[in-house]
Amino acid sequence: MKVKKILNVITLIAVSAVIFAQGSTAEQTASLEERVEKLEKASMAEYITFSGFGQVQFLNSSNESGAEKEGFNIRRMRLKMVAVPNKETSVVYQVDLANGFTTLDAYAQYAPSGSEKTGYAVRIGQIGIPFGYQQTRSTTAKENPDNANVVVNLTENLNGNVISNSPGVYFSTASNNTYSVEASVSGAAGRNKVNTNGNKALVGTVRGKGKFTDKLTGGVSLMYSKQNKDFVPFNAIDTTYLRYGIDAQYKIADNLNFMAEYIAGTDKDSVDGAQTINHNGYYGQAVYNFNDKTQSMVMYDSYKVTGTESLNTLTVGGIYKLNKNWTLRLFGKNKSGAADGNDIIFDTIISF
Repeated sequence: MKVKKILNVITLIAVSAVIFAQGSTAEQTASLEERVEKLEKASMAEYITFSGFGQVQFLNSSNESGAEKEGFNIRRMRLKMVAVPNKETSVVYQVDLANGFTTLDAYAQYAPSGSEKTGYAVRIGQIGIPFGYQQTRSTTAKENPDNANVVVNLTENLNGNVISNSPGVYFSTASNNTYSVEASVSGAAGRNKVNTNGNKALVGTVRGKGKFTDKLTGGVSLMYSKQNKDFVPFNAIDTTYLRYGIDAQYKIADNLNFMAEYIAGTDKDSVDGAQTINHNGYYGQAVYNFNDKTQSMVMYDSYKVTGTESLNTLTVGGIYKLNKNWTLRLFGKNKSGAADGNDIIFDTIISF
């Protein structure tokens, strides 16, 4: 890329020298501008990158009643394009093809410093909500096959509808500072929902992160959402959702890390005498790195809704990286409480 830029500059200098030697006329100036535009368009292609990954999973699941199911499935199949027309601006588009065509991200970002890691950034479009630690991590970076039950039910879904990617506006301060803030306001209830036919939907989130010591980091998150009851258009009843959480990550040793998160929330319909539904849960996770290629993990999570028994899950697993693009993972899950059973999960992730 640097070589092409140098060649572009040399070409521009040479063209300019010839033109000025012949005399500067309006026609020659227009010709120069035309050549500059062509060179810029040619260079622009260098600033568009494509990446993605596929995740194929084998699941064997059984419960105490003796029922069992097993089989292969394509868990995720993601493609991502990032265009960087200049230092301050970037455009991101990401889709998942595992279950149809689902747009996950479709936004433009403005970051004066060139990166959201070194300065503030503003995004507009379809974005992921900044809430909690597990929810905001990259899919391929997760040491477990799925997020904890409390994360799935309280920050990914509202009443069964996915809200983790919604059209709206996002703002963040520099993420490499000791303290940083992220916030978003979305106008739709989910990545497959649109705010039409009177279907009101609002999702607002804010998350603060801090680095307290070289080993301890953490954050607090808050979410407010108000929407039609059951997302039915023109429904006179609204449901208000509140979510709040706190998380911490502690580096016990160079090869041992611990993560924990607590999330709670309420659902309340806008009718007299409506019952407030309370949710709460937590998870704790330890990850041990044997070397650059091999690691193991153990996670315990618990999730409870008003009037029901807690759903508790113990997950134990191992990860092996064949190379930078190919990862193998094996997990075992034991569920107790609201649902009893055992899962064995083997998956492979190939990225490019």
